Amino acid sequence: MVIAPTNVGYDTCLRFIWPLMLLNFVIVCVVIGGAALLE
Repeated sequence: MVIAPTNVGYDTCLRFIWPLMLLNFVIVCVVIGGAALLE
């Protein structure tokens, strides 16, 4: 499956991928913070 490098495709990609990356980052920070607090 090839995604055409168009503005619409890029915008859609960012709209779906960026929130997921941000959510992953937040979860990792919470896990690391929790581990630091437990020690």
